[in-house]
Parts: sequence; C-alpha cells; structure tokens
Amino acid sequence: MVPVSPQHPDAPSKTDDDGGRNEREDAAAALTAVLTNLSEQFVSWDQAVRRTRPDAAHQLRVTCRSLRAVLKAASPLLDSGRADELALRLRNLARVLGAARDAEITAELLPARVETLGQPIDGETVELLQRRADDEATTAAARAKQHLKTKEHLKLVTDVQAFARQPPFTDKVEGKSSRWLANRTVKRSLRKAARVAAGADNRDRGEAILEHVHEVRKAVKQVRYVRSALMSAGVRPGKKRRRAAAEAKRYQQELGEIMDAVVLRTWLARAAQDLSGTAHGYSIGLLLGAETVRVNEGIGRCEQRVGELPHRLRGNQPPATD
Repeated sequence: MVPVSPQHPDAPSKTDDDGGRNEREDAAAALTAVLTNLSEQFVSWDQAVRRTRPDAAHQLRVTCRSLRAVLKAASPLLDSGRADELALRLRNLARVLGAARDAEITAELLPARVETLGQPIDGETVELLQRRADDEATTAAARAKQHLKTKEHLKLVTDVQAFARQPPFTDKVEGKSSRWLANRTVKRSLRKAARVAAGADNRDRGEAILEHVHEVRKAVKQVRYVRSALMSAGVRPGKKRRRAAAEAKRYQQELGEIMDAVVLRTWLARAAQDLSGTAHGYSIGLLLGAETVRVNEGIGRCEQRVGELPHRLRGNQPPATD
C-alpha cells in the first residue's frame, strides 16, 4: 500500500460539497473506506516518526486510538476475536508512545508555568528543569522510535493494513447503509461516554476523582476519534449525532487541561524528590505548590463538568431508532 500524507484527525474530509458519501452506499464498503483511511494514516505517521518529524509520535498515537475507537464502535459488525486482538496490540503501542507524549507535554508546559507563577524563580533552577524536561522528552522519543524497529511492531503494521483491506465482517452488516453505519458507531461511542461519566456518582474526592476524569476523558476522546474517522472518509452521521459528538469534543478539551496539569505535577514532585537538599529545592517547591493548587481547583470544575456530561450527550441525541 502506498502511504498517503499524514492527515490530522480533525481535518475535513476530501469529499463532495456535503462532505459525505452516498447515504445508500453499502455499510461494509463505507466501513472498509474508514479503516483503509486510518490504515494509510497509520503507515504515514509511522514513517514520520522514523524520520523524527515534529509531533509525529503524538499523531501516530492518535491514529492508534482512532483505529481502536472505530473497532470498538463497530464491534457488532466485525469478528470479535480478530478485532479485539488488533485493538489490544494498538493499545500497547499507544502506551509506548504515551511516555513520549507525557514527556513532551512537560517540556512544553514548563516555560509557561514559570512565566505565570508570579513569584521570582531562580534562573539556574529554571534552566536545570527545562534541560531535564527536554532531555527526558528526547530520550522518550528515541525509545518510541526504537520500538518501531521491532518485529512485533512491523508485524502490527502489516496486520493493520491487511485488516483494513479485508475487514472480517459479520452478517449484521448485510443490507445496511453508510448512514446507518455512521449513526450506529457514533451512537455507541456516545452512549459509552455517557455511561462512563455517570459512573462518577458516590466517588470519593481527590485522586479518585482524577482517576475517573481520566477515564471519562478517554471515553469522550473516542467519540471524537470515531466522528473524525467517519468524516475524513466521507461517511457522514446525522446532524444531531454530529452535534453531540462536537459537544463531546468540547468536554474533552476542558478535561484535558486538568490532566495535563496532573502530568506536570507528577513530574515536578519527582524532580523535587531528586533534588531535595539542593539550592534548587525552594524554587521547585514553588512550582510544585502552584501546580498542586491548579490541580485541586480543577478537580471541582471537572466534577461539575463530568456530572453534567451524561445529560448533555443524551440530550443532544435523537431518539433511538437504530
């Protein structure tokens, strides 16, 4: 398969003016188009990581998650054994790439946090922390790149392409249209996000809330990934489901800010422990304290947003008819 240029998951689809395929098109052909498009993105971002292109590791991780989201949302239409096995391998790759992403987030956030602290920070400490963050990001990126050379990963690339070329359909796909496919897969991902968010009831505050916010964010991101994968391949859900998916994306962005703060807080806590007893301890403590306050304040906001999410997602969906 000849790889295409990497495409951002939220890029508009290259279709007709309405952005969609023929609504009466066979669902199997439409799902094959979705999987093929993601497979080509997977190959392209894989090559981009090997060439050390900026943001490539992150986009390869996003593509892994997009493929997994589509496999889960379309699971009744695909052989569960093969789809689940491929999804598990994609999850493992995403975890390898996740370490590089967390290190990248830390290196990117640190300068802005220093600037907005509002208290003088020792310049030598700032340089030390930034150098440490940049070095860790470089090392994590190199490890991710090295993983792409393993036999395990090369087999995964081959299997993703083969799966996309000939998806193992079940008989449930027979007689269905591309519009049915789009509505069905988006609906399944929306229902999962609402169900996960509703699970926040009766949870303890603090770290348990953060753990739940992380799970909610992942479920909401799956909605975004499914919608983007469909639209990029020209498979267009109904208006109300597109609106509900757009609502989910807004929640994902808000929840993402607090989770990024958690990543930085964890990193600063580790740096404080490693450099305890040195002249850098006071400045690192100021940064860690500010980030802890940011996380604690975010917990309250996230609790409220997660609490309203099920109603918002369900309220924006049409009555269940498919």
